[in-house]
Amino acid sequence: MSKNAKTDKIGLSSMKTKLVIAVCLVVALAISVSAYLSIKESELALSNQIEVEMRSNAEATGEGIAKDVARIKTTVEFIAMDAKIKSEDQTVIVTRLAEIKQTQSTIETLFYVDLNGRYQASDGTSGSVAEREYFKDVIQKKATIVSGDPVVSKSTGKLVAVGISPVLGGNGQVKGFVAAAMNIDSIKNYVLGRKFGKDGYAYVVGRSGLVFIHPNDQVALKLNPLTDAVAPELKEMTRAAIDGKMGAMEYQFQGISKYAGYASIPGTSWGVSTTQSKAEALRVIASIRNQAILIAGVAILLAGIFMYFIAGRMTKPITRLAEAATKMAEGDLTQTVQITSNDEVGQLSIAFNTMGTNLKNIIQQMKKNAELLAASSQQLTASAGQSANAANSVAVSTQEVSAGLQTVSASAEEITASAENVGANVMQITQNAAQGSQVAKGVEQQAINLQQNAQASRQSAVDLYDDISKRVIQAIADAKIVEEISTMAASIAAIAGQTNLLALNAAIEAARAGEQGRGFAVVAEEVRKLAEESAKVVGGIQNLTKQVQGAIGELVGNSNELLQFIDQTVRKDYDAFVSVGQQYKTDADSFLNITTDIGMKLQQVTGEMNEVNRAIESVAATIVQSASGTQDVSQSIVSVSQELDGINRAAKALADTAAGLNQMALQFKV
Repeated sequence: MSKNAKTDKIGLSSMKTKLVIAVCLVVALAISVSAYLSIKESELALSNQIEVEMRSNAEATGEGIAKDVARIKTTVEFIAMDAKIKSEDQTVIVTRLAEIKQTQSTIETLFYVDLNGRYQASDGTSGSVAEREYFKDVIQKKATIVSGDPVVSKSTGKLVAVGISPVLGGNGQVKGFVAAAMNIDSIKNYVLGRKFGKDGYAYVVGRSGLVFIHPNDQVALKLNPLTDAVAPELKEMTRAAIDGKMGAMEYQFQGISKYAGYASIPGTSWGVSTTQSKAEALRVIASIRNQAILIAGVAILLAGIFMYFIAGRMTKPITRLAEAATKMAEGDLTQTVQITSNDEVGQLSIAFNTMGTNLKNIIQQMKKNAELLAASSQQLTASAGQSANAANSVAVSTQEVSAGLQTVSASAEEITASAENVGANVMQITQNAAQGSQVAKGVEQQAINLQQNAQASRQSAVDLYDDISKRVIQAIADAKIVEEISTMAASIAAIAGQTNLLALNAAIEAARAGEQGRGFAVVAEEVRKLAEESAKVVGGIQNLTKQVQGAIGELVGNSNELLQFIDQTVRKDYDAFVSVGQQYKTDADSFLNITTDIGMKLQQVTGEMNEVNRAIESVAATIVQSASGTQDVSQSIVSVSQELDGINRAAKALADTAAGLNQMALQFKV
């Protein structure tokens, strides 16, 4: 057997191994899924059963603790019924409490509490428990209770709880209370003795949530799930147990998943929980899982052995087909394989035999075609040589046309560049015209402003002229009072003259009268002096009025000259200024119209130049495309010539190939 056949056998053996591995994987997957579903179902059922058991364990533990609590309550109730305790004599009561304590080894302290919460203890101490939870509870319930959180006794170091009972009088009225701090080691031992599996245990919490009995000393009297940072489920379970509820749940504590049951303890405000790790509780499931793994392994091994023999029978006919195919690959086309099965392998053998027959027919036809191909290739070689010569001639002509088109294209590019320069110059002129329009608009606005300012100044001058004219007329009218003053001064001068004559006559008459007229002469002298001074003053007033009249006359004359200047000269100048502003505006409008018209015409010229540029560019592009086309034609002709050379060479190669095919066909056994 040849080397290829051995290789094929190795491949078939590998395929058999693959079949075995595939079946084993399918079996393993089926068994794994089935085992997983069964284990999960068992785990769920077991979890429900565990929760029921944990709840039952918690309830049973609570009932066991309740028995010891009942003993505490009974002890306290008997003490409360003692006649000396009911005597209301504090000395008698304290003495009796001391006697009872001596007889009860489980009692740490006995004390009597009045209705206000003040107590007297058996050891003689006193104080108040009014704020203690157990006192508030007994006041409310009027019955014997064990309440609050147990504590460690300072004297004995043991765990104690307080039981308190009302002391009733003859009429049933509450007279006070008897309280006993009693050792609850029996309850502690009972709780610590409750074990569930390998790591299950019970613990008790007080009214505040404090864990006061726990197998771990690091937890007992230190952990309070209601106030400390613990899992929410643990908080919920603790609160439910204190509130008198019962149930079970799963929670995390110190990184360990646990099942727990919880219940309240009858007759107290305490709660009890029983707990067990989830791993320990589901230990049965782990055993079932290990068994399932073992069974799966055995099943996979048996399936592998069975499949090995089945695969051997399946691959045997395939081996025969591989051997026949190897011989056919070596050139023996007479090989056939007879397999009588009706499965896919039987169909494969039929197809193999048909393939061998078709290959024999193909080889025979190939011999005939090779002979025809040799003859055709000789003719093709001759035709290809003639076509190559013609193609070379056409290529030379197209190259000459392409050179001429390139020259025309260069000229078109020069025309395009000149047109672009003209367009740029026209564009610059257009921009200058636009700037001139903007300047004309600015000049027009300045002319309008100048005209408006001139008109405003002219009006101000007219208003000033009118105002000065009115004031001058009024001043002339007011100046007439100076003439009146002059007239009045003349009158006063005449009166002063007359007064002077009268004074002179009076002096003459007084001289005639002698001594009797002396006093009158003095008066006449004074009147005369007064008349002379009045005459002098009147003379000054008259001189002053003459000066004022002269100044007013000059002022009137100057004012008339100023008014005449404003009316004849200034007003005419302003009118001329307004006319200049109007002409300035008219010239600016004309310049704006001219520059605007120039800009519009330049825009038309620019548009026409752009059309010319586009036309020239289109012609240049057409010429370039034509030149490119001629070059492409030239290159194509060169390529055709090269292809014809290739065809010539291919025709020779075909002739050689035909000869080779004839040689190869002779190698097959048909």
